Amino acid sequence: MCFLTPLILSLAIAIGDRDKRPDTISLEDGGVIACRVMFEDESRVLYKRNARVQEVAARLVKEVVSVESRVHDFLAEYEAVDRRSIEELRDLAIWAEKNRLPGEARNIWLRILLLDGHNEQAWKRVGGRRMKGGLGLRLGNKVFSLAEFKDSGRDWRYAIEIPTAHFLVKTNANLGKALNLAIELEAIYQIYAERIGHPIELFPFEWVPEIRIDGGGKRAPQAPVTGIDAWFDNKSNVLMVYGNKARTYHVWRAAMDMVIHNSFRMALGNRAGTLPVWAHEGLANGFVLGLRNTPRGLEFKQGIPHMDWFRAQAEMKEPLSIRRVFSSSQSDYGGGTNQLGYRAGAYTLVFFLMNGEDKKHREHFFDYLRSAFHGKGSLSTFGKAFPMDVETLSSEWFEFTRKTAHI
Repeated sequence: MCFLTPLILSLAIAIGDRDKRPDTISLEDGGVIACRVMFEDESRVLYKRNARVQEVAARLVKEVVSVESRVHDFLAEYEAVDRRSIEELRDLAIWAEKNRLPGEARNIWLRILLLDGHNEQAWKRVGGRRMKGGLGLRLGNKVFSLAEFKDSGRDWRYAIEIPTAHFLVKTNANLGKALNLAIELEAIYQIYAERIGHPIELFPFEWVPEIRIDGGGKRAPQAPVTGIDAWFDNKSNVLMVYGNKARTYHVWRAAMDMVIHNSFRMALGNRAGTLPVWAHEGLANGFVLGLRNTPRGLEFKQGIPHMDWFRAQAEMKEPLSIRRVFSSSQSDYGGGTNQLGYRAGAYTLVFFLMNGEDKKHREHFFDYLRSAFHGKGSLSTFGKAFPMDVETLSSEWFEFTRKTAHI
């Protein structure tokens, strides 16, 4: 049996009508279930079909083919190709089409056009139109040449759409950077799935987040705060990226807000998970600080402490207790006189629970996060997840913080 990349996060196509059954479960008896895979481990496969979540024992399953397993393979192929080779990129685009990843295929065909603006096969695959002087792409009610739509500054009405397996990216900014970000976002999902999603047994979310990359021009989306690089609005489920020079850390951090918000929304029914703000902040900052952009793609290094925040927590005259961290609100992390203290507290607490004391608290922390996903994220639930009282756990956290900060 082939196990899919953990954590199923969304449906197959991020634009237009999405396939409600994009996955297949092949059974040992020859049967095939067309469905949406919700979760998979060594003992069972949960899947959604006809609005009902059902279960099949892993011993009865021969193969699972899901959106996530196909994206996993696509990212591996993407990391291996020579991105300056039109031939290799073309083969990858065709592979993506055959494997029902239309958004990823479109991404690669657009990359080919950036390398060879006269490539008729690529123009055909992205829906190119004949226009005076050659070929172009219809955006809104106009047809734009490659020179016009690859750079920044168009009216936002003519933003180009770049769907992926889990997102819909819209941009009037530099096309090459937008294409890179679209693939980065899928890679971030995959890493998050492996490290967080599968142990917590998160179910899919059935919403497609939208990413708007603003390159200036008329009717462009406005930043909520002057000078901000990136911002996630959880009410509209939209991630805004402002300008072609947006700093990578800020974009990744806002992307993590989007990932965590969506993955902790209940996929079944209308209830929402109750992940406390401190856990959200600690997970998001810890995850982003472990990401590295390499020539072949994103990598994640877990367990390397951010010393500035450990020192900030260790050197506080009155360090935050777990109870105090639990009572924090979003405003404590976005401003106020002790913003650094709360950020350091949330980050070091999550780091300690994930990595400290030879990771002895990790499974208990995952138990708590699993409860939070199902709507039970209170301090009382947190305390029940650990084999010690909250005060003892706080003491261990303080000591670990001081040792890590060498104080």
